[in-house]
Amino acid sequence: MARRHPDDFKLEVVRQLETGEKPLSQLCEEHDLSPRVVQGWKSRVEQHGPLAFQRRLRLSRHEAATRKIGELERQLEELSMENEFLKLVLQQIDVPLPRGRTWPS
Repeated sequence: MARRHPDDFKLEVVRQLETGEKPLSQLCEEHDLSPRVVQGWKSRVEQHGPLAFQRRLRLSRHEAATRKIGELERQLEELSMENEFLKLVLQQIDVPLPRGRTWPS
């Protein structure tokens, strides 16, 4: 089961690593942490600064992605409807299709 560490603990570990106060191996040994976990924390701090571990940041990124997916789905539906409409119009005015293509029934 994954352990949960307080945000201030993560920031302190990253600070000690970045300032050279303690090497990665020592931090991992002292706190029983995986080097991969500490490197992940460091990467998040580099990307997002001191707010890297706040739940709100994670939720806002998720919410933004969810909104974008919804927007893209609406655009896809609109374009699909336009495409079907244009196919019907072209079929009605008897526009020839490229070789090998047929009108949908």
